[in-house]
Amino acid sequence: KHWPTDVWQAVEQHEVKPEMNEMQADFAIGMGVPDGGSSSSEKTVRYPNGGKPMVIVYHDGKAAEIKPDKPAS
Repeated sequence: KHWPTDVWQAVEQHEVKPEMNEMQADFAIGMGVPDGGSSSSEKTVRYPNGGKPMVIVYHDGKAAEIKPDKPAS
């Protein structure tokens, strides 16, 4: 109820869209692990995403870069 319809649609489709916040991304693709050394204005989080790992860089709490990550070896 607190999020717009398009955010809920992305969550249901397990997608992260630019401008989503970290909680919305967690709902969409599961919990992530923040990289050490993240600052308050920029934070990098790695998501296992059910075997399709992703990296999301948040700027001021909003997803700015969304890209695939290399699987852990």
